[in-house]
Amino acid sequence: MTSKIISVGNIIAGGAGKTSVVVYLLKILYNRKKIGVVIGKRIKDEAELIRKNFPFVLVSNEKNLNGLRGIDNFCDLIIIDDGFHCNWIKKDIDILVIDCFNPFDNKFLIPAGLLREPLSSVKRADIIILSHPYMVTEEGKLKIVNYFKKINKPLFFMDFKIKELKNGDKNIPVEFLENKRILAFAGIGNPFNFFYLILYYKPQILYSISYPDHYSYKKEDIEVIEKIAEEKMVDIVLTTEKDFIKIENFVKNAIFYYPVIDINFKSIEDSNFDNLIEKIIK
Repeated sequence: MTSKIISVGNIIAGGAGKTSVVVYLLKILYNRKKIGVVIGKRIKDEAELIRKNFPFVLVSNEKNLNGLRGIDNFCDLIIIDDGFHCNWIKKDIDILVIDCFNPFDNKFLIPAGLLREPLSSVKRADIIILSHPYMVTEEGKLKIVNYFKKINKPLFFMDFKIKELKNGDKNIPVEFLENKRILAFAGIGNPFNFFYLILYYKPQILYSISYPDHYSYKKEDIEVIEKIAEEKMVDIVLTTEKDFIKIENFVKNAIFYYPVIDINFKSIEDSNFDNLIEKIIK
């Protein structure tokens, strides 16, 4: 392989924020690197999100050695989405994303728990990111940090902030959410992280609907959501950008929006995430 390879993955089944990290990497490297992203065939919504926001990024749905070789000659850098378990390829950076809200589930492997491999595999990571810190108490965060400090790898909190609300070409400020009646829905690994983030902006009331991860919406689903929005007299309907891409052809109601999310990385031990990435892949 001639390309540098970054893997972004997690250790338990479900959403930890991997896609947010992939998108962040694309934002900071997009104008200076020829980038390919490898995504599994099942995960079509992430692929569509990347194609929409980064049209010059090469996206491959073959998460295997042949898939990487197929795009290697066209790229300086390849990012593997959900690649922590891809031990068949040597990576330049292995980023592990851990959800603070549910870091290790019950510590049992699938099917007894949600762990995809033993906890000891955490030591393979080059960088560890603790996502959704707003979902736990300060005491809970300290407990998680103390656990990972023993591994002695660069450690970061990844926090989320809503920058604005978007609907096609229309944007409205996030301050609009305060004291509003909101209906939110999501088909992601952990929709409660999304709902809780909305609560930070002090709505009057928040109604929420959860769908399975990577849910394929049908027209009938949107009609049900529109009916609930009318019955509850909500001011706005919110979903994630990944979900919005899948429903926009069905939506006729102008109150459907998705939040544009900004993320930032706070080092636990005085490291800079961007500089660390640059140093390894330059």
